[in-house]
Amino acid sequence: MHRMRMRPSNACSRGLVLAVTLLCGSEASEAQMSACRLGAAVGVADLKINPDGDLASPDGRTWIAAGAIAVAGGDVDVERRRVDAVKRFTEVGPFVIYPVAGRPDRWGRLSGVIGRADQGDDLALALVREGLASANPAELPARCGAALAAAEALARRGAKGAWAQAQAFFNAAEPAAILQQVGRFAVVEGRVVSTSERKARAYLNFGENWSEDFTVTISKRSLNRIEASGMRWSSLKGLRVRVRGVVAESGGPVIEINAPEDIERIE
Repeated sequence: MHRMRMRPSNACSRGLVLAVTLLCGSEASEAQMSACRLGAAVGVADLKINPDGDLASPDGRTWIAAGAIAVAGGDVDVERRRVDAVKRFTEVGPFVIYPVAGRPDRWGRLSGVIGRADQGDDLALALVREGLASANPAELPARCGAALAAAEALARRGAKGAWAQAQAFFNAAEPAAILQQVGRFAVVEGRVVSTSERKARAYLNFGENWSEDFTVTISKRSLNRIEASGMRWSSLKGLRVRVRGVVAESGGPVIEINAPEDIERIE
């Protein structure tokens, strides 16, 4: 393959009860709740939106909501509603944040599950539930993204927010449209035409011409995680799937999936 190019509960300990409630909600099973593990919480009295649209805490740190990402194809109205929702969320504190990354990203932002101390939806879940963000459950620790995935599914079925717009979905059979999203997170649906495997990775091909058509790649390390979840990647040939991730270019558009949450059978 060509080198890819990028363009510009009772089951829980007491310390995890709030984290689990924020992530999974009251309808989650005990198995889901006990499986989700987050680190130590950070108490934050106040959060303000900075000029970049991120959240700033009084100690000078900058935060983003783990598990939620802008919907590719969302229009100006969806973005305005997302900003308004974040503003409403920050109006009532105090807050509790569970960091999910050990170090800041290249923009100096820390990623975390951001919730109110009085519980309720965490910020990512609130945005995804209204169709104002895509779920990115792979950004969270293993087994912590079930509520986000379920919330997005409901938002899609209800045509909420960005999901009311055709451009929020990308058809794997239309690679030119997907290429317009290079460097952005996108959700793509389509039928797997063939599967193949090389020394370092596996491939799901959505067309006959891999140099032009949409392709999904999976590293051997990620492949082990996906198969441990019960999904046999090689059995996906002929099936429709939904994949999510950052679009890259390798002749045609490519998404590399890194976790079981990045791929879903839809038939």
